[in-house]
Amino acid sequence: MRNVKDAHYKIAVKATTKGRTYYTELGISLAEQKIQRNSWIAEQLRLLERESAVDALHRAEVGMYLAVIKLLAQTKSGLQMLSLPASEVGRQVLHQLFSLQEQLLHNSDRTDEGKTKASSTFRKYVIKFAQELKLKDADISGRSIGFQSSFTRRSGPRSLISDVTDKSLDPDLVEPISALSHKDAKDLVTKTKLRLERDLVKIQEACVRELETCQSLRERLVKLGNTKCSLGVVKLVADVLGTDKPPRVALQTAFNGLSTEVLFASYQKVIARDGLAKVERPYSPVFWRNRARLEDYLSENEKHLIGPGSRIHFLPYRMISQELIAAFVLLLSYTAWNGATLQAMGSDDVIVKGDWITLKGYKGKTDSFVGDVHLDIKQPGVKLAIDLLFWNRKQLIKLGFLPKETKFLWCTWGGNYEPIGFQYVGFQGGLKKFQESYSLPYFSLDQVRPQVMAYESLKTKNPDYVRQLASHKKLATSGHYLDQILMRNINSAINLEFQRRLENTVIFRIAEKDSTFKERVRMKHVDLRLLTPLGDGSSCRDPAEPPDETFMAGDVCDGKRCHVGDGCDNRRVVIDLVNLTALVRKRRYYRMNWRRLEAKNQAAFEKFHVPAILFNLGLYDYIKNGSFRTHLIRVEREIENEAS
Repeated sequence: MRNVKDAHYKIAVKATTKGRTYYTELGISLAEQKIQRNSWIAEQLRLLERESAVDALHRAEVGMYLAVIKLLAQTKSGLQMLSLPASEVGRQVLHQLFSLQEQLLHNSDRTDEGKTKASSTFRKYVIKFAQELKLKDADISGRSIGFQSSFTRRSGPRSLISDVTDKSLDPDLVEPISALSHKDAKDLVTKTKLRLERDLVKIQEACVRELETCQSLRERLVKLGNTKCSLGVVKLVADVLGTDKPPRVALQTAFNGLSTEVLFASYQKVIARDGLAKVERPYSPVFWRNRARLEDYLSENEKHLIGPGSRIHFLPYRMISQELIAAFVLLLSYTAWNGATLQAMGSDDVIVKGDWITLKGYKGKTDSFVGDVHLDIKQPGVKLAIDLLFWNRKQLIKLGFLPKETKFLWCTWGGNYEPIGFQYVGFQGGLKKFQESYSLPYFSLDQVRPQVMAYESLKTKNPDYVRQLASHKKLATSGHYLDQILMRNINSAINLEFQRRLENTVIFRIAEKDSTFKERVRMKHVDLRLLTPLGDGSSCRDPAEPPDETFMAGDVCDGKRCHVGDGCDNRRVVIDLVNLTALVRKRRYYRMNWRRLEAKNQAAFEKFHVPAILFNLGLYDYIKNGSFRTHLIRVEREIENEAS
């Protein structure tokens, strides 16, 4: 047993970033934290240290776990619980410990998502090693401890590429998908799917054009290299390439007199003759006044390729970064993988058989393999992208930039002309220029996956297909993911349309009596059904749910008892805690079940459920922006905790 003075535990960890895996150690000292050396947490740290020696653990998780231990050790009660021997630690102690850690995390400066992850990670590790520690209670599990987290498990919604204004599209699709105007739910889903598809296809077409443009330029340069040039011209060009100082006046005059085609043909001959494309080249060529010559030679749709130095002249030998970015984004749009997963894909992970290409991926975040993706070579750009990646790898090995055994596929020019030790990581930086070149909306690589999943969800209407596409183990995970990336946008569009219609319908009614308001009315948004007048200045709270079932005539109230006696209870909207709870539960119900309801009976969904959804969203938004906001938030939190 170690003495408390030198009880320092080192846990081997790993982190994968941009396709590269880094290994290091994270440590914690019992003496610094004043934790007893014979405590249960010390035993757990020993087990963790031993396990990590066999297989390094995730750095982010271990970091959060250790951070929570240090946070708990700063309090008297936390230190006491951490220092207990294993025989005195049971379900009750762990429940108190978990409650304390969340109380402390609440007051920390972590983000809400960070607090949630730190809490769940600490609980996961404690419960994981409970059986090996032989604690006071034999049955230790999340269920037996009975702890309910006070943190919401929902992270912020993911942004979709299509959630921006695009004036190049049809008038009906110009607005962001979270603000699309629509006639009904069916129309909204149709427009959302169309907008998602249009943006995806636009990006894919741009990727293919970029690959084809570079390939065409490559072929032209190869052809130029095969044309005849006089030895004198080649020598002249070689002399200019080989000097790092401005050429002599006589050389400049002769050099300037060469046509661009003859000059570029000579470049190719000198590059081939002197081995200037190899990693071990005799000298670093200087392409004098290169930009002006390139602008003269390249067509308008090629000029955006002009980049650092002379890389275009080496297109016959290797890919340039613009090609790599186009291939990367294209394959992201077909696989729906995370960027890190695609970047980790090596040459052994690509299997070409007949008309199909199978891609195998690895997800470093969860240390697991994702489902295979099968691509038809007839899909635009797929064969070209894969062929280029393998050709580029072969060329870089041949030129000495990569060792023969390398599996890297994502390699191109680096900052220095030297052997390549890691894959290209500048995708995000070059992405903006690519987007500008093809008039694409600005988006990050992380947005491609959500865009594909959202589109496939509406296209196939098959939740399990989306689960497989996302490589999620549980259908619930895919459901939560889609709720983040799609349903919140659809809900936003529904709510905004409700507000548009309500505002324009009210203005329309006013304009009937005051003509000065007529110019402000947008007739396509007027919907007289929203007002549901009862004849006494009030409106019905919910025509679909009268206080007595005998009032029903089909799917709605017959409207015959609104003025009988003291009137119908539905004539007014009462905002109290009971109704707030019902409002939140109904909203939650529709968010989780609207797709099932639509699939079960689309006609009934459009006739009954859509108006109910509109009313629910409108009332929810009204309360959320009013004086009852704090009560609404409290009710939502209570219901979330019930479900967690």
